Amino acid sequence: HGIEAEVLLAYYRRASACRKKKCTLPTVTCADISETAVVKAASILSSKRMPIKVMPVAALPRDSFDLVFCNFVLFKRLSSSEYAKFVKFLLSLGEMIVVVSYVTGGWHYSALRHEESVEAFLHSSDAPPMLLFLLANVFFAVHWRSGKLSGATMNFTKLQPLFKVRHEEICGKASAFAPSGVIEATPCNE
Repeated sequence: HGIEAEVLLAYYRRASACRKKKCTLPTVTCADISETAVVKAASILSSKRMPIKVMPVAALPRDSFDLVFCNFVLFKRLSSSEYAKFVKFLLSLGEMIVVVSYVTGGWHYSALRHEESVEAFLHSSDAPPMLLFLLANVFFAVHWRSGKLSGATMNFTKLQPLFKVRHEEICGKASAFAPSGVIEATPCNE
C-alpha cells in the first residue's frame, strides 16, 4: 500500500540533495511485481499528495537509484544461485541495495532459509561486496557494486545521522511529510 515508501521518505528526507543553497527532497519510488498492488499504492499515495513515484518493478529504470530498499519480499525457499540472480537484478537498478527479510523460522509463513541462500551467497566467489546483519527474527543484507564502496573504506560515522532520527521528526504533527502509517510503525506514543 506504499506504507514502506512513506516510512523511507520520512526517515531519509535528510538525504536531500543541496546545491547552491537550494535543497531538494530525495525521490522515493515504490514498486511491486503485482499490478494490483501498484494501482492500490498509487491511489493511496496520490490521495495523500506524497512525493513518491509508483510503478511496476518491470518498469524501473536501470542505473537510476542511489539506494534500493527491498523489504520483506522473500518468502519462498531460495538457493544461493537464485538469491544471486535476485541481487544481480537489484544491483542493475542502483549502486547499493538493502534486502530485509525474515531469518529461518523468523515468521511461520516464510519458507526462506537465509543460511541456504543469503549466507551461502556471501561465501561464494562471485558475490559482490556485502554486509549481513542478523537482528532478532530478521536479516539486513547490504550489497553494493564492486569498486564503488568497501567495508574498509566506508565511513559509517558519516552515515549515522541518516539513521539517527529525532522522535519529533517522525512523530511531529507539524511535519509536512509525516505519513499517517509512521505513527503506527514507530514508537510515537512514548
